[in-house]
Amino acid sequence: MLRNKILYFMILTEVCLLCILYNAYQPVALLWIVVLLPVLLFGWLCLSAYFIKATIEEESVVVTRQNSYEAEVVIENRSMIPAGQIQVRGNVDGEKFLIHVYLKERCSVKVTWPVDCERCGVKIVTVSDVVLFDYLKIFKKVKKLNREIKVIIVPKVYEVPFYVLDGEYEFDGDSETYSEHKPGDDPAEIFDIRDYQTGDRLSRVHWKLSMKLNRLMVKEYSRPLPDGIMLLMDTKNGEECIDVLFSVGIFMAQEKRKVWVNDTMTQNTEEYIMEFMKCMGMEGKARMGEILSSKQDLGKGRKIICCLDQISRECLNWMLQIAKENKVYLVTEGKATVDLPEDSGIYICSMAELDVPAAIERIMNE
Repeated sequence: MLRNKILYFMILTEVCLLCILYNAYQPVALLWIVVLLPVLLFGWLCLSAYFIKATIEEESVVVTRQNSYEAEVVIENRSMIPAGQIQVRGNVDGEKFLIHVYLKERCSVKVTWPVDCERCGVKIVTVSDVVLFDYLKIFKKVKKLNREIKVIIVPKVYEVPFYVLDGEYEFDGDSETYSEHKPGDDPAEIFDIRDYQTGDRLSRVHWKLSMKLNRLMVKEYSRPLPDGIMLLMDTKNGEECIDVLFSVGIFMAQEKRKVWVNDTMTQNTEEYIMEFMKCMGMEGKARMGEILSSKQDLGKGRKIICCLDQISRECLNWMLQIAKENKVYLVTEGKATVDLPEDSGIYICSMAELDVPAAIERIMNE
């Protein structure tokens, strides 16, 4: 742009010299053109800038790790005159980017740039401003935008086979959650009402409905389920370990089950994702220390999945204690080196021996 300004003043100087050297109307007319042209270009630039609109359609987006994603800004020209060159400036976590586009009259264009999604975490894409130039690039006008796009890069989500719900283990504690797929023996909730079959207990006959329909109808009681699942992680472990925890948690959240991420309870998918990503960015050992020192009542009958980088004696004793009333799974990146009693009740899922789908199936079915 500076070069264009210098070139313009050189041309203006030459035209002025022509007017001095030659007493004719042509140099004077040329001088008027050279002088008025920047004024017209500046007025055209201001008018174009008034009709240029930049919008960001997504302020927050969730992307699976290693998937491609491109941040997007829509630039619209609402005027009847074409715009000159337009620059979109911003940065991705401090790394600057600069994109050039041209706009015709009454049209819009999507400006995109890729975001690296190789590792989990949260990246902030900042679109700082949109810069408009006249055709000679003598003047520019900056339209401040200062908008952000939060890109949440989550672990890979592996499919959890639907049939695992039929493998839910027996639970005899109090619960407000009941299976939607399998009946049980809890009379607090009716699972279904069906026709009488040989062998059904007379105590389960729905007498009022049977008299109304003139045939025996039987009540099927509901199957109580554990009130949720707990995921414990203390550091940034291997990607496969994190994929196992995240996939199981997503599945449970979509089934409208409570999911604890460390010591925070989540009750829907959005809460779960945000808390999981928050814990990944924290100093996990300090967080695990809070859980151990709080000595909170973890309840019983839950599945507790631990993904710990280093297992201290204190942590091992804690897992052995809660394994008496819960099912505890220890997900390790390599081969487990922990010596456990045969009847410890702790199930080890080593990612050196299992792939992610096999580890998920083991956790959900055992």
